Amino acid sequence: MISKIKTKLMCNGYKILPVMTAFVTIGAALIPCVVRADARSLMEMAIKIIAKLITASGVITFVLGLVAWSMAHGDSDGPGQKKAGGMIAAGVTLFALSLILSNIAPELASNIETSL
Repeated sequence: MISKIKTKLMCNGYKILPVMTAFVTIGAALIPCVVRADARSLMEMAIKIIAKLITASGVITFVLGLVAWSMAHGDSDGPGQKKAGGMIAAGVTLFALSLILSNIAPELASNIETSL
């Protein structure tokens, strides 16, 4: 009986772990904004978090494109190589977009009107 309960708790714990990790990461990223508590710093932090998410998706897309290209190249699949080249280009573009967003975050956040 106890082993069944322990097994169910362990199984549910593994399912909830990514969700808990996401909440802790978001909370830790927003701590400087809570301390300063102004709209511009909150917007700047949100833009930087979005830029980090775009960086992760760009890197994943780039790596998956490389894998797809190598598999298509090994099979001499021309259309597959073309699709994989598009994935690689999309990954590089997403990474460049994240760099641009993180560099211009203060300028974008300064456009917020804080007076009523």
